[in-house]
Amino acid sequence: MIFGFFGKGGDSEVELQKGNEIELDIVGASPREVYITEALESSKEGIDLIIPHKGTELVLNFQPGVMVMGRYELEGKVARFKTTVARIDERSSPPLLVLAQPKKLEWSEKTAEDDQRRNFVRLQEALTISFSPMRGVFREGTTMNISGNGLSMVVDFEMDVGKRIPFTIPLPQKKVTCMGKIVRCQPYGKQTARPKFEVGVSFEEIDASNQDAIVRHIFERQRELRRRGLM
Repeated sequence: MIFGFFGKGGDSEVELQKGNEIELDIVGASPREVYITEALESSKEGIDLIIPHKGTELVLNFQPGVMVMGRYELEGKVARFKTTVARIDERSSPPLLVLAQPKKLEWSEKTAEDDQRRNFVRLQEALTISFSPMRGVFREGTTMNISGNGLSMVVDFEMDVGKRIPFTIPLPQKKVTCMGKIVRCQPYGKQTARPKFEVGVSFEEIDASNQDAIVRHIFERQRELRRRGLM
C-alpha cells in the first residue's frame, strides 16, 4: 500500500510504503538515542506510527508536545523532518504514536552523517562477549544493549573508568573485534557477596566493516522481532 506522506516535498509528491522504517530521536535528549518505528498511515490530521520499543517495553519518552527529528529513505534519497508528538495511544493495536504533519521536508543524497546516525540505534540483547582487562587475562561479560558506537554489559568485577581494552563480539555474520573505552562502571542489581557491575563501553578503534556488521545485526534483529510481534 502506498500513501501520500507530508504532501509536497520540493517539486514532487512524497509517497511512502506502509510498513517502511522511520528513524526517530528526541530533540535535545542526552544521551542521544535513535529509535526505529514503522509507518502506518498519513493524513492531514497527522502521521500514524507504531510506538517504538526498547526490548519488549514501549518507549514512552514520546509524549505529546515533545519535539522529534525523523528520517527515512526512499528510492536512494534521504528525507528529514522535524515535528512534534500530537498524541499516543498505548492501548491501540499496535500501540500508536501520532506526529503532527511537519511544515518542512528536506530531501538529500545519503551521506556519512546518515550512516553515523544509524550507529546510535541501540538494541537490547544479551550477548556473551569476551575482553581482556589486562595482558594475558581474558574475561566474559553479558551485554545489556549494543549499538554501532558502544555497548553496556554486566560483569562480576569493578572496572576502571577511562581504561581502553580489546573486545570480541560474536555475531551471527562474523566475529567483531575492536578497542573500547570504559566510560561508566556502577553497581548493578541487588548487591550480594558476589556483586555485579554495569559497565558502559564506547568503541574507540573499530573499522568500518566491523561497525557495519553490528548495525546490520541490530536492524535485522529488530525486523525479526517485529515479524514475531515481539517489538
